[in-house]
Amino acid sequence: MAVLVAACSSTGPQKVKTPSKAQTADLTHYRTYAQETAQEAPVGFELTSLAPEVDQAMRASVDEELAKRGYVQAPASSADLVVRNASGRRKVILAPAGQTLLVGAPERVATQAELVIDIFDRSSGDQVFHGFAQEEVEPGRVKEKKISHAVSKVLAKVPTSLETAKAPAAFEAQR
Repeated sequence: MAVLVAACSSTGPQKVKTPSKAQTADLTHYRTYAQETAQEAPVGFELTSLAPEVDQAMRASVDEELAKRGYVQAPASSADLVVRNASGRRKVILAPAGQTLLVGAPERVATQAELVIDIFDRSSGDQVFHGFAQEEVEPGRVKEKKISHAVSKVLAKVPTSLETAKAPAAFEAQR
């Protein structure tokens, strides 16, 4: 579904959401992909000045995770899949809970970031995967390890490419 982390250091737990197996298309027959960046932030979020650094870190992490599963990057014009990344941040008001509520702590304003990964079948345009991650962050820095961790968790349900596993040598010769 997507991944969250947006240009900052973490201050809270990370929330990751991906579809159940029944909601994810069978990706095992695909073997190549190309990446693109969404032109807009996820709904309810805004782009930041750190968006290029977040995008760069997301792309590197997506490449690493998909390579582990046997997918190979290809030119956009011939790739089986298109992986679209998006990121953004928003201000949220957090009400106290638990012990802090009992002692009368005030509400606080926090920055929440979201990373989204959508995967489409290039030939049909059908969306075959959606995942995202959200986390409370401290604005100002891109934490590549946090982004990498979020991408890994979001893409955890993407299966290994059986096409590449069937004939990796033949496929590499085609490239």
